Amino acid sequence: MNRQPLRGRWPFGLLGLLALTLTGCAPGTGGTAAASRPAAPAAAAVVEVQMVDHRFEFATPVPAGRVVFRLTNAGRSPHNLVLIPLPEDLPPIQEQIRGTKRRLVEPYAGIYDRPPGDTGTFAVNLLPGQRYAMICTVVDADGEPHSKKGMATEFRTPEAAPT
Repeated sequence: MNRQPLRGRWPFGLLGLLALTLTGCAPGTGGTAAASRPAAPAAAAVVEVQMVDHRFEFATPVPAGRVVFRLTNAGRSPHNLVLIPLPEDLPPIQEQIRGTKRRLVEPYAGIYDRPPGDTGTFAVNLLPGQRYAMICTVVDADGEPHSKKGMATEFRTPEAAPT
């Protein structure tokens, strides 16, 4: 196979293309490439969550929109986090976990088991005014899941601001 050098195929050569890219100019734009670019999206909100034996610690309110959850296992045993959107007519999550009448809910996002000291991150789009639950599904040697030991909580995102 006969390969040609890149500079023989590109009108500006690789160095010229790199220079144009770094200066924000592109051929045929008249130097206005930056002015015609769409604005970058707003930075996502970050929610720091500490997974402690047997609770979640985080600041409220958790905002609606793009949210990054940064999790740290600050406990002595493995923990995970499952984020679940809750229907309005669903009883409180603790009642669902401990009760005998349960309804099926679908997980939205989360992280797998993390050993003590480990971290994890995930990003989601949260709806305004929506109820969400965070639960830990790790099961201890006694057969009880952490969620039954108190590692389950709810939050609601604020309603959208009036426009």
